[in-house]
Amino acid sequence: MFDSVSILFSDVVTFTEICSRLTPMEVVSMLNAMYSIFDTLTERNRVYK
Repeated sequence: MFDSVSILFSDVVTFTEICSRLTPMEVVSMLNAMYSIFDTLTERNRVYK
């Protein structure tokens, strides 16, 4: 289907520490914001996911 492929791995540095200071809803909101940024970047660069 495709001649080449790229895979993105990402790590939220100090994720456990960050989560220990946030409510579960704040963690979900933070992750949602991050995923939204990734989605925007993939659309802008015409990346198929």
